[in-house]
Amino acid sequence: VATFFSPGVRSRTNLLIPDENWLLTQKVSAFHSEILGEVGVMHFTKEGFDDFYLGKGSTYPDIFGAIGSLYEQPNPRGVERELNNMHYSLSFSVRNQVYNSFSALKAAVALKAEMQDFQRNYFVNCHKQAAKEPVQAYVFGAPEDVSLSRELYRMLAAHNIDVYRLAKKVTLEGQAFVPGSAWVVPVKQTAYAVIKTLFERVDTFRDTVFYDISAWTASLAMNIPHVAVKDSKGLQGELVVGEADFEGDPGSVPLSRYAYLIETTDSTPPGGKSNPAEVPGRGHWHIQCSRGTECRRDRFGKQQFSSDIQTVCRSFDRPGSLFWNGRGVLASV
Repeated sequence: VATFFSPGVRSRTNLLIPDENWLLTQKVSAFHSEILGEVGVMHFTKEGFDDFYLGKGSTYPDIFGAIGSLYEQPNPRGVERELNNMHYSLSFSVRNQVYNSFSALKAAVALKAEMQDFQRNYFVNCHKQAAKEPVQAYVFGAPEDVSLSRELYRMLAAHNIDVYRLAKKVTLEGQAFVPGSAWVVPVKQTAYAVIKTLFERVDTFRDTVFYDISAWTASLAMNIPHVAVKDSKGLQGELVVGEADFEGDPGSVPLSRYAYLIETTDSTPPGGKSNPAEVPGRGHWHIQCSRGTECRRDRFGKQQFSSDIQTVCRSFDRPGSLFWNGRGVLASV
Protein backbone atom coordinates (compact mmCIF):
# COMPACT_ATOMS: atom_id res chain seq x y z
CA VAL A 1 0.00 0.00 0.00
CA ALA A 2 1.67 3.21 -1.18
CA THR A 3 1.37 6.54 0.65
CA PHE A 4 1.88 9.90 -1.04
CA PHE A 5 3.02 13.14 0.55
CA SER A 6 3.92 16.58 -0.81
CA PRO A 7 5.50 18.07 -2.85
CA GLY A 8 3.64 17.27 -6.04
CA VAL A 9 4.65 17.72 -9.66
CA ARG A 10 6.84 20.84 -9.73
CA SER A 11 5.59 22.18 -13.08
CA ARG A 12 2.00 22.06 -11.81
CA THR A 13 2.48 24.52 -8.97
CA ASN A 14 0.30 27.63 -8.90
CA LEU A 15 2.24 30.68 -10.13
CA LEU A 16 1.24 32.59 -7.00
CA ILE A 17 3.27 30.10 -4.95
CA PRO A 18 7.03 30.81 -5.10
CA ASP A 19 9.38 28.02 -6.13
CA GLU A 20 11.09 28.32 -2.73
CA ASN A 21 7.93 26.83 -1.25
CA TRP A 22 8.32 23.68 -3.35
CA LEU A 23 11.99 23.34 -2.39
CA LEU A 24 11.21 23.77 1.31
CA THR A 25 8.36 21.26 1.06
CA GLN A 26 10.84 18.81 -0.45
CA LYS A 27 13.05 19.22 2.62
CA VAL A 28 10.07 18.54 4.86
CA SER A 29 9.22 15.42 2.85
CA ALA A 30 12.63 13.93 3.65
CA PHE A 31 11.51 13.62 7.28
CA HIS A 32 8.34 11.79 6.21
CA SER A 33 10.33 9.46 3.97
CA GLU A 34 12.74 8.64 6.79
CA ILE A 35 10.10 7.66 9.33
CA LEU A 36 7.96 5.69 6.86
CA GLY A 37 11.08 3.85 5.70
CA GLU A 38 11.83 2.88 9.30
CA VAL A 39 8.40 1.26 9.73
CA GLY A 40 8.42 -0.36 6.26
CA VAL A 41 5.69 1.66 4.50
CA MET A 42 5.97 2.11 0.73
CA HIS A 43 5.66 5.75 -0.26
CA PHE A 44 6.24 8.18 -3.13
CA THR A 45 6.32 11.90 -3.83
CA LYS A 46 6.61 14.40 -6.76
CA GLU A 47 4.12 12.38 -8.83
CA GLY A 48 0.39 12.36 -9.49
CA PHE A 49 -0.57 15.31 -7.32
CA ASP A 50 0.06 19.05 -7.53
CA ASP A 51 -0.18 22.38 -5.72
CA PHE A 52 -2.38 24.26 -8.17
CA TYR A 53 -5.91 24.62 -6.82
CA LEU A 54 -5.64 27.11 -3.96
CA GLY A 55 -8.93 26.00 -2.43
CA LYS A 56 -7.41 22.64 -1.52
CA GLY A 57 -6.51 22.20 2.14
CA SER A 58 -2.83 21.49 1.50
CA THR A 59 -2.38 24.31 -1.03
CA TYR A 60 -4.35 27.04 0.76
CA PRO A 61 -1.61 27.66 3.41
CA ASP A 62 0.95 28.23 0.67
CA ILE A 63 -0.44 31.69 -0.20
CA PHE A 64 0.09 32.76 3.41
CA GLY A 65 3.80 32.02 3.53
CA ALA A 66 3.25 28.64 5.18
CA ILE A 67 4.14 25.12 4.05
CA GLY A 68 1.04 23.07 3.30
CA SER A 69 1.45 19.31 2.99
CA LEU A 70 -0.79 16.68 1.47
CA TYR A 71 -0.86 13.12 2.84
CA GLU A 72 -2.70 10.65 0.63
CA GLN A 73 -3.23 6.94 1.22
CA PRO A 74 -5.82 4.28 0.30
CA ASN A 75 -9.08 4.44 2.25
CA PRO A 76 -10.12 1.21 4.01
CA ARG A 77 -13.76 2.43 3.97
CA GLY A 78 -14.30 0.74 7.29
CA VAL A 79 -12.21 -1.37 9.63
CA GLU A 80 -10.71 -3.67 6.98
CA ARG A 81 -11.01 -4.22 3.23
CA GLU A 82 -9.56 -6.49 0.56
CA LEU A 83 -9.19 -4.91 -2.90
CA ASN A 84 -7.06 -5.94 -5.88
CA ASN A 85 -5.20 -8.51 -3.77
CA MET A 86 -4.31 -5.79 -1.26
CA HIS A 87 -5.31 -5.64 2.38
CA TYR A 88 -6.37 -2.27 3.81
CA SER A 89 -7.07 -1.56 7.46
CA LEU A 90 -8.12 1.45 9.48
CA SER A 91 -5.41 0.81 12.07
CA PHE A 92 -2.72 0.85 9.37
CA SER A 93 -4.00 4.16 7.98
CA VAL A 94 -4.22 5.80 11.40
CA ARG A 95 -0.71 4.62 12.27
CA ASN A 96 0.70 6.23 9.11
CA GLN A 97 -1.00 9.55 9.92
CA VAL A 98 0.43 9.48 13.44
CA TYR A 99 3.93 8.75 12.18
CA ASN A 100 3.67 11.56 9.63
CA SER A 101 2.52 13.92 12.37
CA PHE A 102 5.68 13.10 14.31
CA SER A 103 7.87 13.63 11.25
CA ALA A 104 6.15 16.98 10.54
CA LEU A 105 6.97 18.13 14.08
CA LYS A 106 10.59 17.05 13.64
CA ALA A 107 10.77 18.95 10.35
CA ALA A 108 9.27 22.09 11.91
CA VAL A 109 11.92 22.10 14.66
CA ALA A 110 14.83 21.30 12.35
CA LEU A 111 13.78 23.81 9.65
CA LYS A 112 12.46 26.53 11.96
CA ALA A 113 14.89 29.23 10.86
CA GLU A 114 14.43 28.48 7.15
CA MET A 115 10.64 28.51 7.48
CA GLN A 116 10.63 31.82 9.33
CA ASP A 117 12.93 33.41 6.73
CA PHE A 118 10.76 32.05 3.95
CA GLN A 119 7.55 33.46 5.46
CA ARG A 120 9.15 36.86 6.08
CA ASN A 121 10.49 37.07 2.54
CA TYR A 122 7.21 35.80 1.12
CA PHE A 123 5.22 38.81 2.35
CA VAL A 124 7.99 41.22 1.37
CA ASN A 125 7.84 39.82 -2.16
CA CYS A 126 4.03 40.01 -2.14
CA HIS A 127 4.25 43.76 -1.60
CA LYS A 128 6.82 44.04 -4.41
CA GLN A 129 4.66 42.03 -6.80
CA ALA A 130 1.59 44.08 -5.92
CA ALA A 131 3.52 47.28 -6.69
CA LYS A 132 4.37 45.92 -10.15
CA GLU A 133 0.87 44.60 -10.80
CA PRO A 134 -0.77 46.37 -13.78
CA VAL A 135 -4.20 45.86 -12.19
CA GLN A 136 -4.68 48.41 -9.40
CA ALA A 137 -8.05 47.24 -8.12
CA TYR A 138 -11.11 45.11 -8.73
CA VAL A 139 -14.59 46.63 -8.80
CA PHE A 140 -17.44 44.26 -8.00
CA GLY A 141 -21.14 44.36 -7.25
CA ALA A 142 -24.44 42.73 -8.16
CA PRO A 143 -26.95 45.63 -8.17
CA GLU A 144 -30.05 43.44 -7.92
CA ASP A 145 -28.54 40.96 -5.45
CA VAL A 146 -26.61 42.84 -2.80
CA SER A 147 -26.66 39.76 -0.55
CA LEU A 148 -24.27 38.02 -2.96
CA SER A 149 -21.85 40.93 -2.68
CA ARG A 150 -22.13 40.68 1.09
CA GLU A 151 -21.10 37.01 0.95
CA LEU A 152 -18.05 37.91 -1.12
CA TYR A 153 -17.26 40.70 1.34
CA ARG A 154 -17.35 38.17 4.18
CA MET A 155 -14.82 36.05 2.32
CA LEU A 156 -12.55 39.04 1.81
CA ALA A 157 -12.93 40.30 5.39
CA ALA A 158 -12.04 36.85 6.73
CA HIS A 159 -8.65 37.30 5.06
CA ASN A 160 -8.15 40.85 6.42
CA ILE A 161 -8.63 42.34 2.97
CA ASP A 162 -9.76 45.97 2.88
CA VAL A 163 -12.86 46.73 0.82
CA TYR A 164 -13.93 50.28 -0.07
CA ARG A 165 -17.16 51.86 -1.23
CA LEU A 166 -17.33 52.89 -4.86
CA ALA A 167 -16.95 56.69 -4.91
CA LYS A 168 -18.88 57.42 -8.09
CA LYS A 169 -20.97 55.79 -10.78
CA VAL A 170 -18.80 54.26 -13.47
CA THR A 171 -19.18 52.05 -16.53
CA LEU A 172 -16.40 49.51 -17.05
CA GLU A 173 -16.28 47.05 -19.93
CA GLY A 174 -19.93 47.77 -20.63
CA GLN A 175 -20.98 47.07 -17.03
CA ALA A 176 -22.46 49.88 -14.93
CA PHE A 177 -21.38 50.06 -11.29
CA VAL A 178 -23.27 52.34 -8.91
CA PRO A 179 -22.31 53.48 -5.39
CA GLY A 180 -24.35 51.56 -2.84
CA SER A 181 -24.30 48.36 -4.87
CA ALA A 182 -20.64 48.19 -5.92
CA TRP A 183 -17.33 48.13 -4.06
CA VAL A 184 -13.60 48.42 -4.72
CA VAL A 185 -10.79 46.06 -3.66
CA PRO A 186 -7.28 47.54 -4.09
CA VAL A 187 -4.65 45.00 -5.11
CA LYS A 188 -1.81 46.55 -3.08
CA GLN A 189 -2.51 44.76 0.19
CA THR A 190 -0.74 42.19 2.35
CA ALA A 191 -3.12 39.49 1.12
CA TYR A 192 -2.22 40.27 -2.49
CA ALA A 193 -2.14 36.59 -3.49
CA VAL A 194 -5.59 35.95 -2.03
CA ILE A 195 -7.07 38.91 -3.92
CA LYS A 196 -5.51 37.69 -7.14
CA THR A 197 -6.77 34.16 -6.82
CA LEU A 198 -10.30 35.28 -5.92
CA PHE A 199 -10.70 37.70 -8.83
CA GLU A 200 -8.27 36.95 -11.65
CA ARG A 201 -9.28 34.85 -14.63
CA VAL A 202 -6.59 32.27 -15.39
CA ASP A 203 -6.71 30.73 -18.86
CA THR A 204 -3.05 29.95 -19.61
CA PHE A 205 -1.04 27.32 -17.77
CA ARG A 206 2.51 25.99 -17.65
CA ASP A 207 1.12 22.44 -17.51
CA THR A 208 -2.26 21.32 -18.81
CA VAL A 209 -2.62 18.34 -16.47
CA PHE A 210 -4.39 18.96 -13.15
CA TYR A 211 -5.05 16.84 -10.10
CA ASP A 212 -7.92 19.13 -9.09
CA ILE A 213 -9.86 21.97 -10.73
CA SER A 214 -8.02 24.64 -12.69
CA ALA A 215 -10.40 27.62 -12.33
CA TRP A 216 -12.02 29.04 -9.22
CA THR A 217 -12.61 32.77 -9.77
CA ALA A 218 -14.91 33.39 -6.80
CA SER A 219 -16.80 36.34 -8.27
CA LEU A 220 -17.64 34.34 -11.40
CA ALA A 221 -18.69 31.33 -9.35
CA MET A 222 -21.01 33.60 -7.35
CA ASN A 223 -22.30 35.35 -10.50
CA ILE A 224 -21.14 38.75 -9.28
CA PRO A 225 -20.09 41.20 -12.02
CA HIS A 226 -16.51 42.38 -11.56
CA VAL A 227 -13.89 44.22 -13.57
CA ALA A 228 -10.12 44.52 -13.20
CA VAL A 229 -9.15 48.21 -13.17
CA LYS A 230 -5.71 49.47 -14.19
CA ASP A 231 -6.44 53.03 -13.10
CA SER A 232 -8.52 53.28 -9.93
CA LYS A 233 -8.05 57.01 -9.41
CA GLY A 234 -11.25 58.59 -8.13
CA LEU A 235 -13.05 55.25 -7.67
CA GLN A 236 -12.03 54.40 -4.12
CA GLY A 237 -14.37 55.80 -1.49
CA GLU A 238 -14.60 55.19 2.25
CA LEU A 239 -13.42 52.00 3.90
CA VAL A 240 -16.16 49.45 4.56
CA VAL A 241 -16.10 48.65 8.28
CA GLY A 242 -18.87 46.07 8.51
CA GLU A 243 -21.74 44.29 6.84
CA ALA A 244 -24.13 47.18 7.43
CA ASP A 245 -22.85 48.61 4.16
CA PHE A 246 -24.58 45.73 2.39
CA GLU A 247 -27.98 46.30 3.96
CA GLY A 248 -29.91 48.64 1.71
CA ASP A 249 -32.09 51.42 3.07
CA PRO A 250 -35.73 50.47 2.40
CA GLY A 251 -36.85 54.06 2.73
CA SER A 252 -40.38 54.89 3.79
CA VAL A 253 -43.15 52.55 2.69
CA PRO A 254 -46.66 53.96 3.25
CA LEU A 255 -49.21 51.64 4.77
CA SER A 256 -51.29 50.01 2.04
CA ARG A 257 -54.88 48.96 2.51
CA TYR A 258 -54.55 46.83 -0.59
CA ALA A 259 -51.28 45.00 -1.24
CA TYR A 260 -47.48 45.05 -1.35
CA LEU A 261 -45.37 43.58 -4.15
CA ILE A 262 -41.95 42.35 -3.05
CA GLU A 263 -39.33 41.40 -5.61
CA THR A 264 -37.19 38.33 -5.01
CA THR A 265 -34.24 39.08 -7.27
CA ASP A 266 -32.02 39.07 -4.18
CA SER A 267 -30.66 35.72 -3.00
CA THR A 268 -31.84 36.62 0.52
CA PRO A 269 -35.41 37.80 -0.05
CA PRO A 270 -37.16 39.71 2.71
CA GLY A 271 -39.26 37.57 4.97
CA GLY A 272 -40.33 36.89 8.51
CA LYS A 273 -41.68 40.43 8.98
CA SER A 274 -45.35 41.23 9.43
CA ASN A 275 -44.84 44.76 8.15
CA PRO A 276 -42.97 45.07 4.82
CA ALA A 277 -41.79 48.52 5.90
CA GLU A 278 -39.71 46.81 8.60
CA VAL A 279 -37.90 44.53 6.13
CA PRO A 280 -34.28 45.63 5.42
CA GLY A 281 -33.96 46.65 1.77
CA ARG A 282 -31.80 44.42 -0.37
CA GLY A 283 -31.63 45.45 -3.99
CA HIS A 284 -34.93 46.45 -5.63
CA TRP A 285 -37.60 45.00 -3.48
CA HIS A 286 -40.61 46.96 -2.43
CA ILE A 287 -43.67 48.02 -4.37
CA GLN A 288 -46.72 49.53 -2.68
CA CYS A 289 -49.91 49.11 -4.64
CA SER A 290 -53.39 50.50 -4.14
CA ARG A 291 -56.46 50.70 -6.33
CA GLY A 292 -55.72 52.79 -9.40
CA THR A 293 -52.06 53.34 -8.37
CA GLU A 294 -48.92 51.35 -9.14
CA CYS A 295 -45.76 52.78 -7.57
CA ARG A 296 -42.45 50.97 -7.66
CA ARG A 297 -39.44 52.30 -5.78
CA ASP A 298 -35.94 50.95 -6.04
CA ARG A 299 -33.49 50.94 -3.10
CA PHE A 300 -32.32 54.43 -4.07
CA GLY A 301 -35.83 55.89 -3.83
CA LYS A 302 -36.35 56.33 -7.56
CA GLN A 303 -39.84 55.53 -8.85
CA GLN A 304 -39.97 53.00 -11.65
CA PHE A 305 -42.71 51.27 -13.63
CA SER A 306 -42.92 47.91 -15.32
CA SER A 307 -45.74 46.69 -17.56
CA ASP A 308 -45.86 43.19 -16.07
CA ILE A 309 -45.92 44.61 -12.53
CA GLN A 310 -48.70 47.03 -13.40
CA THR A 311 -50.73 44.22 -14.96
CA VAL A 312 -50.40 42.06 -11.86
CA CYS A 313 -51.25 45.00 -9.60
CA ARG A 314 -54.41 45.76 -11.56
CA SER A 315 -55.47 42.12 -11.64
CA PHE A 316 -55.33 41.83 -7.86
CA ASP A 317 -58.90 42.21 -6.67
CA ARG A 318 -59.47 39.29 -4.30
CA PRO A 319 -58.23 39.68 -0.71
CA GLY A 320 -56.19 36.70 0.40
CA SER A 321 -54.97 35.85 -3.10
CA LEU A 322 -51.31 35.41 -4.06
CA PHE A 323 -49.81 36.12 -7.49
CA TRP A 324 -46.38 35.32 -8.96
CA ASN A 325 -45.14 37.12 -12.06
CA GLY A 326 -41.60 35.70 -12.24
CA ARG A 327 -40.10 38.75 -10.53
CA GLY A 328 -41.95 39.13 -7.28
CA VAL A 329 -44.79 38.08 -5.04
CA LEU A 330 -48.01 40.03 -4.72
CA ALA A 331 -49.84 39.30 -1.50
CA SER A 332 -52.82 40.77 0.28
CA VAL A 333 -52.37 42.54 3.62
